[in-house]
This record gives sequence, C-alpha cells and structure tokens, in this order.
Amino acid sequence: MIAGRVQAGLNEIAGALSTEPPFEPATSDRAFKVMMSGYTAVMLLPGVLRRVRPIAPDIKIFNQHMSHANLHQSLDQGDCDLAFGYLRAPHPNLRISNCFSDDATCIGSIKHWGQQEELSLDAFAEAHHISMGDSPGSNSTLEGIFDRELQLLGRRRSIVAHSPTPSAVARIVAATDLLAIMSTRLANDYARHMPLRCFKPPIPLPSFDIAMVWHERSQKDVGHAWIREQFRKAATSLAPVP
Repeated sequence: MIAGRVQAGLNEIAGALSTEPPFEPATSDRAFKVMMSGYTAVMLLPGVLRRVRPIAPDIKIFNQHMSHANLHQSLDQGDCDLAFGYLRAPHPNLRISNCFSDDATCIGSIKHWGQQEELSLDAFAEAHHISMGDSPGSNSTLEGIFDRELQLLGRRRSIVAHSPTPSAVARIVAATDLLAIMSTRLANDYARHMPLRCFKPPIPLPSFDIAMVWHERSQKDVGHAWIREQFRKAATSLAPVP
C-alpha cells in the first residue's frame, strides 16, 4: 500500500515536470492502455478506432483484460490509462463518467427456441445454460445481478457450460439448446449474424450504465482528454437500445 502511494506521488511529480511537446493527434504516436471487458471492447473499440484512424494514424490503443479487483491499483500506478465497465463509487482519486446504457436479454437458438413466444420463469429454470466470465464460477457482472434476483424467487440456473468471451457464448448458444444471459446490445448484434432468438428475461431487470474511469492526475492531460473524447463520441453514436 505504501509502495502504491509512493508510486502515485512519483507519477504526479513526473506529470508536473514533464517537458513533452504539446499533444498533436495528427503527428502523435502515443499509446493509450485501456482496461475493458470483451463486451465493452466490442461496443466501443470499433467506433473509437474508426474515428481515430483517419485523424491520428500513429495513435495506439491497447486493450487489456478488465479486472475490478485491480482497477484502482492499475490506474493509480499508471498500468492503464482508462477503464470501462459497470462501475460504482470508485476511489476518491479516480474520475468517472457514464458512457452508455444497456439492459439484459436472454438468447437461445432459433432451432430449439424459435417457437417460443416468450420465455417463462419455469421454462428458463428448467433449461440448461451457459455462463460467461473470467473462469467457471466467476460470471459476468450482469449474470451476477440476474442470479441474485433469481435466488430471491427460490430458483437458480442450471449451468452446464462456460466461456470467457461473449462471441463464443453466442456461437455455442446458436449451435445448441443452451440459454444465456447477455447485454441487449450484444445479443441483438449477434442475432443479426447467427440463428439466435432474443427473449426478455423472465425477471425484469433495470437498465445499467457502462462508465469510463481515469485517474485524477490525467484530468488535465491534453492527450488523455482527447482520447476520452473519442470514446465519448463513439459511445454517443451507439444506436438506442430497442
């Protein structure tokens, strides 16, 4: 902990004493390290890179795995510049700004679930499911919220498969009788390209916000402010949730 505070102090001093030339997107080759899940990467990185490439061809954006446990440490020590996710009440020396909203959808294959008009709680509980997250037993934040609500009703999902990435989950669901919980934005996108049926979850859930977080010392960094703006504009350009 002491080492972290010392490192943070050194980072602030280095920022104050920096003699780097003014940031010019067109000529800069600066690398920005962002921490995001597969879901937020799919939602934001294509739009950001589509914006950045024509005006700042040498700017680099490197995505690294999202870790809620190490979020503050990674930003505090400069291991990443920005983090994205379902985040609440960050550390006092972090800044936070909402990017976009989403909600939950249940997906199943058209072959096995295409005749269903809606998905009842009984049908959902009796089906087999695939979960998503870093490792088995470590599900996505959205699934965690849903499972807690399900447990309040005395039900639980019967999980028989697991995958860490949303694209793999969507492909597995499309090829089997398994169900999955996924963000509505992702589910609708995958359903345009795969034989998937989207259902409203049998338990209503409120929408959730995906936020962007950065360290206080980066607030006045011109280059950092510029890349934050690119992410904001990419988030604003997302289509509304149906």
